[in-house]
Amino acid sequence: MYQYQDEGLMPSEYNIHSHPETHKRKTTSEKKMRIGQEGTHKKRKAKSKKGKGKHHPHPHPPHPYPPPPPPPVFCEGDNQLKAFISGIFGSNYLPPPNGYVCTTFFSGDSNDMDIFVDMAGLEPACSLENTRPSGCAVQIKNISECTANTASAENFFNTTDDPFLFARYSTFKTDVAKDRVFVPGGNGFTLAQNEGKAVVIYGKAGAGIACGLLTNF
Repeated sequence: MYQYQDEGLMPSEYNIHSHPETHKRKTTSEKKMRIGQEGTHKKRKAKSKKGKGKHHPHPHPPHPYPPPPPPPVFCEGDNQLKAFISGIFGSNYLPPPNGYVCTTFFSGDSNDMDIFVDMAGLEPACSLENTRPSGCAVQIKNISECTANTASAENFFNTTDDPFLFARYSTFKTDVAKDRVFVPGGNGFTLAQNEGKAVVIYGKAGAGIACGLLTNF
């Protein structure tokens, strides 16, 4: 073992890296290579710092069918049927309306029906004064599916006159309808007979724009 104090030698003289046989000078090409590698590393580091903190989300196109609103809380009675309403198949009305229709069946001598329309995405300025056939109307159809032919299907009633000829909703100046449509005398059928039937929402021109099936869920 070397004793630095006894021989008066500095520790650096016994460093293997400073030994003349083991320490070789770097050539000019090696120095250039080292400088080039350091420069590339600095560029990559600067580039990573430049883009750090930025978020580039992948662009996703908006879904054509907006999510439905929550069902009306009050539509939970035993004498009520609900229907989730969405854009009718084959309709060119965009974006498609969505929402709920809640029908209440009153027992007794009157057999009245109450239809509550809770929807968004409808045509603005739909009113009860609309005189076009099926203009701004809500009708129960004698069919149990929502297809391109549902809007032209016959109304579901067992009374002398069609009770849905004047069953209209209003949206005023917005595209939202929270309207109660009263059908005196109902359609002549019970709640159980109306279950599963299609409900069609019509626009101002009388074209079917949305549909749903009455269910007891």
